[in-house]
Amino acid sequence: MQLFLNYKDRLSLGGIGNYPTSVIEVDKGGNQKKHEVNENLTRPWIKHHFLTQILKENPTDEAIEIRDRNLLEILKISLPLATNSYTESSLSSWKQFIDVSFKNAEARWYSGSKKIFVKDKFDQAIERLEIETPATNPQRNFLFLDESRFLRKLPKIPVKLFFVISPKYAGNVLEILRLAVQQNPHNRDLDMLAYLFYKGYDWLPFLLDFARELKRADFEEWIYWTEEDKKSLAEIKRDRKDFYSSFYLFDASNLLPEEYKEIAEWYLSESEFKLAYHFFYKAKEFEIAQDILQNIGVKEFGALVMMRQLVTASNTDLNETNIKNLYDQELETLRGFNKIRNNESYQKISATQVSHFDRETVENKYAFGELTEEEYVKLISQLRERRH
Repeated sequence: MQLFLNYKDRLSLGGIGNYPTSVIEVDKGGNQKKHEVNENLTRPWIKHHFLTQILKENPTDEAIEIRDRNLLEILKISLPLATNSYTESSLSSWKQFIDVSFKNAEARWYSGSKKIFVKDKFDQAIERLEIETPATNPQRNFLFLDESRFLRKLPKIPVKLFFVISPKYAGNVLEILRLAVQQNPHNRDLDMLAYLFYKGYDWLPFLLDFARELKRADFEEWIYWTEEDKKSLAEIKRDRKDFYSSFYLFDASNLLPEEYKEIAEWYLSESEFKLAYHFFYKAKEFEIAQDILQNIGVKEFGALVMMRQLVTASNTDLNETNIKNLYDQELETLRGFNKIRNNESYQKISATQVSHFDRETVENKYAFGELTEEEYVKLISQLRERRH
């Protein structure tokens, strides 16, 4: 019966899933063997071809809506859901999109997933990448007859179509992803794919709410990590009294002096003296910092120095002599800052233009909070190079 269909009939029937009725396997010798179309796994991909052609010839709102509904079916069969026996746990259709959109961040002190989001790569991936029929589909390499009765491979689908889908169906896309995440709590690639869709739809707060709803602390933490929101992640660790993880995260956050002071006071209340000292120093609370440093002594200071090295990924030899020298230098620096602050005559020096700075001017400006720690280190380094 289908032999006598004309071009328009085949196009129309292909769009509703009634044409073709078979796919063709071609062996190495060129021999052809017909198979019935797998209606669940293969038909949506074949329909996509016909729906695309229909849209090219007659781009109506109805045609767009039909294509978008079919995209929802394709999303379902490319994810590990109970309806397809979880066969797509490897996310073979989406793996390249996921891999391109993330990179590993260097952080020896962080024990979780180190993947962070890369915005420009993500944008390029949406524009350029296509997804293919899942590797688990036994018919993925079969051919089908198109509207002109030419043999075609199953189509690739631009990733972009899933991100410009009608707002009417955007919620359906996220609901399918939520279901997949819920059914596969240990699939990290699926977590990342869900993140990419929520990020692309600008609905990320809803994904955080969903992670909390699932009691997936690991997922919530990773979202903050990949967003490089280390402060929020540090607050989570702080609530659990994970002193050392919160130390690294707070230290890596770009906070104001008053925020560092509040963190330092919390560590002090928890008797974590070396960590309290570190943040009093960052808050430029030099008098308190000096008192704590004198009390914790060289051994505790050495443990702090090792933690600082982990943050900066440096490998300085920390033998007893070097640690004692570093301790003495830091103590002397604090005494100098406190002396500056206690001597009003130094206020005048603090007003010197940075363009004519010397070490004394730089230390004054830092002591009075006119330079950030980063600016202070940079200027001191420049002075040191100038001397050589």
